[in-house]
Amino acid sequence: MDNKTLSQMEKLQMQELMKTQALCLKKAKMYANQAQDTEIKQVLEILTSRNEGHIYNLSLVMQENGISTDELIQ
Repeated sequence: MDNKTLSQMEKLQMQELMKTQALCLKKAKMYANQAQDTEIKQVLEILTSRNEGHIYNLSLVMQENGISTDELIQ
């Protein structure tokens, strides 16, 4: 097996990770919008930015391996 080829289990794990990151992003955005304390709002905005980066990087790896991300990010 080529080292760059993902196994079926790895693909499923990446899909679950993508779903988890998308949910985390959605909640962080929601809480940031509701936060009244500026420090808490700032922390949540940092978390939002990091989650967006994680989702972007996961998307790249998944697309390189022929895994559709369309239905995972909604």
